Amino acid sequence: MAKPAQIISWILQVAIAGIFVAFAISKLRYVPMTQAIFGEIGGRPAATTVAVMELVAAALLLIPRTIPYGAILAVFVLLGAITTHMAKIGISLTDPETGKSDGGSMFMMAIGFLIASLVVFVLRKSQFVRSKTSEPERAP
Repeated sequence: MAKPAQIISWILQVAIAGIFVAFAISKLRYVPMTQAIFGEIGGRPAATTVAVMELVAAALLLIPRTIPYGAILAVFVLLGAITTHMAKIGISLTDPETGKSDGGSMFMMAIGFLIASLVVFVLRKSQFVRSKTSEPERAP
């Protein structure tokens, strides 16, 4: 991979991992906004499951050998979030503590990070293909 592509990939990987960790923490703490989002779609067990998937994706994105797998997991997590927004909870969310609408910012963030995850996968797909096609090293 060319140096600029590698730098772009790492910037995106760290950004995705960072946001996933931050969102996972709020899900695990089951803050009021998380309660409002997950209340009708599985409650705390669903929030915990998504948080664990976010943490796994974040870890995979930061380990060089597992980056493509982390990108794929991130894509699926984000597709789930986008689908949930569109089908169940709505594009714009209202903060239960303040009563203010987010104006769709969480939805747009999910779309942005989905695109970023796809870019990481495209930039790192040669690693994925190589790991799938390479044979294990044999002892002499």
